[in-house]
Amino acid sequence: MKAYENQYSYLFSQEELEKSPTNRINAHVAKIFKKIHHSEPMLSLNKTYTIDEIEKFMQNIAKITNNFSFFIEPKIDGLSIAIKYKNGRLFQAITRGNGEIGEDVTSNILQIKNIPKRIDYKKNLEVRGEIFLPIDEFNQINKKLITQNKPILANPRNAASGTIRQLNPEIVKERNLSSFLYYIVSAAEHNIHTMEEAFNFLNKLGFNTSSQAKKVSNLEAIKKYIDDFKNIKKDLNYETDGIVIKLNEMKLYDQLGSTSKFPHWAIAFKYEPDIAITTLKDIFITIGRTGVVTYNASLEEVELSGTKVTFATLNNFEFIKNLNINIGDEVYIKKSGEIIPCVIGVANKKNQAAFEPFEKCPYCQEKIFFNETKLEQFCLNENCPEIKIRKLIHFTSKEALDINSLGEKNIIFLNKLGFIEKIEDIYNLKNHKDKLIALQGFGEVSINKIIASIEESKEKSLEKFIFGFSIPLVGQKAAKFIASKLLKLENVLNFDFGIFATFHDFGEKITSALITW
Repeated sequence: MKAYENQYSYLFSQEELEKSPTNRINAHVAKIFKKIHHSEPMLSLNKTYTIDEIEKFMQNIAKITNNFSFFIEPKIDGLSIAIKYKNGRLFQAITRGNGEIGEDVTSNILQIKNIPKRIDYKKNLEVRGEIFLPIDEFNQINKKLITQNKPILANPRNAASGTIRQLNPEIVKERNLSSFLYYIVSAAEHNIHTMEEAFNFLNKLGFNTSSQAKKVSNLEAIKKYIDDFKNIKKDLNYETDGIVIKLNEMKLYDQLGSTSKFPHWAIAFKYEPDIAITTLKDIFITIGRTGVVTYNASLEEVELSGTKVTFATLNNFEFIKNLNINIGDEVYIKKSGEIIPCVIGVANKKNQAAFEPFEKCPYCQEKIFFNETKLEQFCLNENCPEIKIRKLIHFTSKEALDINSLGEKNIIFLNKLGFIEKIEDIYNLKNHKDKLIALQGFGEVSINKIIASIEESKEKSLEKFIFGFSIPLVGQKAAKFIASKLLKLENVLNFDFGIFATFHDFGEKITSALITW
């Protein structure tokens, strides 16, 4: 704990550090958040921006019944949580994680004032909902950080997510997180058969629920809610990124089923993102793990959907050419899916010159090349330091080996010091434990967590390793198929990858990439 406080002391005030459990006798806190399997998957929601898609959603339900209604509520922009009660007492809280496995953050959830620690209900109960940071609390935290000359928090959602993973529950308590609960696992076991009944049940037990939730019966009522809420959400003390429309009658859920990602009994409607105008200050490129070149915009700071924006994506040179934009122009920007800022057009053309494509990689100074379609550019230097770093970061990413405690910043830092230059070095970090602990900004707790996370990754499925190796043209789907044929990683040396040329989804290019690898 003390090592973590030293490493991330710039994130805390002196007052927060003084109240740390490490400064109190018999203080106790979990050093590493334990991984927990969910009792049932925590799925995400299918999303739409149109009424037509909502109609299709309703038509799918109408195929199995004509008697149905809906329960609507805001889509809170926060962190999903599952909370379990035994004998009326909160005993475990788990983050969504990857939907199958989350992290035990019980000690931190216990610090949130409007989450009941005891309820007047003795049966085992699991409720799910969202943890968020109220906007006024977010603003207060940033004001405090400004006075301390520290970097401000980007947005309430990221702040809430980071706070829940604090190792010091006192800090969580001071951040004043809040919650909305809206779902009961295995509701029928509690004699609950509709979303409306679940909502009333949660209210009765003292859980915080949205005052904007309501039951509706038809498309016209849904449209009216969408229109009304667009204005209502501007005055709420929490961020939302749309509304959730759920089938009210739970008995139909099994019949409707789900995909591996989302259920067919609910859909999220998202409002078209806000658009802002600002000045394009500069254009620069970054290089990805495959060598692909991405063009980016540096912007005059502007507020968009409640977030300060200074950078946006420009995709590639062809995108810039088609929009006819250049440095100095005033441009329109919006958030793509309300997440990634993107330049979408010229608002006021001020630079009449045509922007020319970059010719050299800024990281290795080698020439970059257009592919045969002339749409993308690539750095082809296998020894480009940025490509190597991006491959290492991808290998440890959530989609690959999920070594989350290592993280992008730590990989870059340890690469500069020579500890991590290739994938094998990640698994040899444990041999340098004493040297790592001695590094400024690290400590025994943080290094133990990193090593534990690396060791856990050895148990990941073969497809995760294959995807993590950044083999050209091999995505997650291809990696899964390759793993089904390869069976074990040690078979790589003697395996005939040429067989994949006979499979429809592969062909010569992917097969050639596998053989070259």
